[in-house]
Amino acid sequence: MFFCIIHMSGRFLTNNIHMTLTPYYNDSKEMIQLRKPSQQYMKEVQNLFPIMGRAEKKYLSKLADSVEDFCAEEGVASVSEIIHDFGEPCDVVSTYIGSIDSSRLVKKIRISKWVKRCIATLLLFALIGLGIYAHFLYENFKIFKQEQFYFDETEITD
Repeated sequence: MFFCIIHMSGRFLTNNIHMTLTPYYNDSKEMIQLRKPSQQYMKEVQNLFPIMGRAEKKYLSKLADSVEDFCAEEGVASVSEIIHDFGEPCDVVSTYIGSIDSSRLVKKIRISKWVKRCIATLLLFALIGLGIYAHFLYENFKIFKQEQFYFDETEITD
């Protein structure tokens, strides 16, 4: 059993998307077993989507209902039986991506790319600010340690 990763490449100026599907094996060469084969299959399909918008969630919901109905009717015990009927998860995602408007897909991918960049930039600024704040706290701590000698109380008893 293997997962497929969709690699998106090409110039977005032409609104064409070139996809290659490559197998991906996890480190232990085994798949993690979920409670139901249908859940495992749907998780594989969901992980392959490059974006997750309203239309994709709706598509996945309908697909999950179909897979659940198939499993209930046929008494499916393994993911391979689902794959035999519905196809490989990468093929399902590839078919969906091929059926939607490529300009919409490109637009959503660009937006998600910019959102990720903005979040990364904000996190970087927060980290830099935290580093500067920690430096000032450390400098104040050193000054306090030096001045602590002058503020110690000593009792003189006769």
